[in-house]
Amino acid sequence: MRTIETTVYNFDELPEAIQERVIESWTMGDFPYHEEIEATLNALQRLLDVAVHSWEYGLEYHTFRIGKTCNDEIPAWKVVRDIELPRRVYRRKYGIGSKYRVSKITRATIDDCPFTGVCYDFAYADAVRELHKPGNFFTWTKADFVRDVFDRLFSMACAEYRYFYSKENAREDIRCNEYEFTAEGKLI
Repeated sequence: MRTIETTVYNFDELPEAIQERVIESWTMGDFPYHEEIEATLNALQRLLDVAVHSWEYGLEYHTFRIGKTCNDEIPAWKVVRDIELPRRVYRRKYGIGSKYRVSKITRATIDDCPFTGVCYDFAYADAVRELHKPGNFFTWTKADFVRDVFDRLFSMACAEYRYFYSKENAREDIRCNEYEFTAEGKLI
């Protein structure tokens, strides 16, 4: 058996050149949010009664193709009006000891991530807000609205993907987990 003594440094104590080398070699693994994005995509396809074909996203791009439906030319406001958001029930107990009452609050708003419970649901909410801007409400068709919803979803996915593989995220990951390194930049 032998004992090796070495000095360890946290990331901020390393020289700038070593920090850059650590960042360049840092691998984040597979993109962890793909399943959530796909769940939102599937929920929005069911909700809007459309099919999205051959979609993909990456660091600098996103592409998708929307299949045609028979009612693409109806006004977008009619599509939004006819969609019933899933309702969530919130319960709360009021009282002291064994005497209490339960209130039940039912809410359904687009700000609650109503489809999957993940932030990617905001793609729909943001498109609804855009629809309500002057000039869009009576001019957008269902096809315009659907295109905007999925463009927003894939733009969010692309931004998330880009950040996940960025140097900034690697630095944040290293600092938050308080990893320690040797003077050469090797992880301890």
